Amino acid sequence: MARGQRTDGTDAVAHALAPAEHWPLAVVIAVSDKSRKAVGSTDGMQLTAETSPFYRGWVEHQEQDLAVARRAIHQRDFDLLAEVSEASALTMHGLAMSARPGLLYFNAATIECLHRIRRLRAEGVAVFFTVDAGPQVKAICLPDERQRVRDALADVPGIQETLDAALGAGARHP
Repeated sequence: MARGQRTDGTDAVAHALAPAEHWPLAVVIAVSDKSRKAVGSTDGMQLTAETSPFYRGWVEHQEQDLAVARRAIHQRDFDLLAEVSEASALTMHGLAMSARPGLLYFNAATIECLHRIRRLRAEGVAVFFTVDAGPQVKAICLPDERQRVRDALADVPGIQETLDAALGAGARHP
């Protein structure tokens, strides 16, 4: 990722770290709410940047987290990627909660999915979570673990459906 210089972020550019074949991972998406968010992602991040007392520290720490994530991906270190990814997702949501007014994208099913994924990992299943600005949980796992993860998340009260996805070729400029 090249951060860019513009304050609005429009000159930031993402670059693939490795082709999808480097490390085939599966993604199970647990959908808990199909309605439109009350505050969209862009507006929510703008509000967070303007009002959270913790925002600056988060931005300053991103280079370190990204370096860890890059190393984990290059080394195919699942545990390290799980640690940094979950921490990043939870930190972003903590920031959103610290905005004024605070943004709460999680619902009860979101929280239960996070607990379910951590229990699966404690049982030896290679899985971790991420959650973008919304209530949907994305469980990243090894392909052989996909069905077990999907079954566990589908069983969470409030989950409307689970979807399967995989890593793709990456972003392309139109």
